[in-house]
Amino acid sequence: MRIGNPWRRVPRGATMYSSGLPKSRNKFIYYVKGFIRGVLRLLVLKFGPSGKEVDVKDDSLDRWYVNHYKYDSERKQVRHVFLKAFSNQKGQMKYFNMVNKQLQARKMVEEVPRHEHITGGHYEPGYHARVRENRRQNGGVGSNFVQFGWLENEEGIPGETK
Repeated sequence: MRIGNPWRRVPRGATMYSSGLPKSRNKFIYYVKGFIRGVLRLLVLKFGPSGKEVDVKDDSLDRWYVNHYKYDSERKQVRHVFLKAFSNQKGQMKYFNMVNKQLQARKMVEEVPRHEHITGGHYEPGYHARVRENRRQNGGVGSNFVQFGWLENEEGIPGETK
């Protein structure tokens, strides 16, 4: 269905949108805008300010963290061991790539367990407070902390058992 001037010529196979541009032209503009957005994002990640190291426990900040999944001799179990937290994704990715290259080099030289790897993620401001509040409201449903008798200290970290 044509919208606008009925005498305007439209390329074969294209329909007219309310913007007055053929459908194929709108798609092209859409893809170009997406490409430009992607290039800008890469430029900001490459040349933008790198993130500074922040405290992962500070719940008022946006935190990008890096973990190492390995055997923890303190707890005598395999788990995600926290390494560092950063104020933005650029700092996280720089550190992540550096640690990952070190792990790959170590795997070439010595015997490293197959499960060992590097991971990362993002905590929004107020994330831990929301999780704590949800646990209190739901009575710990779906949470091992309450089911198995874990107590949390004032920082929300599991402590001694009951």
